[in-house]
Amino acid sequence: MIAVSSYINIDMWIIFLTSACSLIIIELIIMIIRKSKDNKLLNSIKRLPYELIPFVLSMFILVETLQVQGITDYIRKLLGENNSIFVYGISSFFVCNLINNIPMSVLYSILPMMNSNIENFKAIYATIISSNIVAFLTPIGALAGIMFTSLSKKQNIEYKFKDFVKYGAIISIQTLLVSLIFLMFMFKKSCDHSFLF
Repeated sequence: MIAVSSYINIDMWIIFLTSACSLIIIELIIMIIRKSKDNKLLNSIKRLPYELIPFVLSMFILVETLQVQGITDYIRKLLGENNSIFVYGISSFFVCNLINNIPMSVLYSILPMMNSNIENFKAIYATIISSNIVAFLTPIGALAGIMFTSLSKKQNIEYKFKDFVKYGAIISIQTLLVSLIFLMFMFKKSCDHSFLF
């Protein structure tokens, strides 16, 4: 449903909310039918990583503050309009590891305001690529990594941050560079770029 949401004009939050409510209703029905005393639904709700909510909200507040204070304009000028695929792709990849990929995506979605629409699209696609690959570099880069860390601690599974980065760098950096090179060739190959939209 999420994959086709833009084609059927349904907001993604509606799909998520409907799915969550459906799951809760189905679980309640199963509990009633089985007459189960073990409340799996309540246990699942208790185990949700609530400590992540302040972290993610604070990152969004940080991004909004950067825009209000005019710092996003400075970042836009700093990134420039040349080599936008590699500039935006690589910079967003490392910014994810400072503020997480979700607020980075919000920040970088307001940055590309170049003279050329093609350069805007290059920057946007490069940012999308990096925001998906960054989860392999550090656990901070993506919400999934933060949740993985939180759940690992609750299960007493120990791993070192440097080991995660060491193994993650082997995969993520090469994957990012190959993906950005492929994107560059896609833009060069197409004359009208219509396949990208």
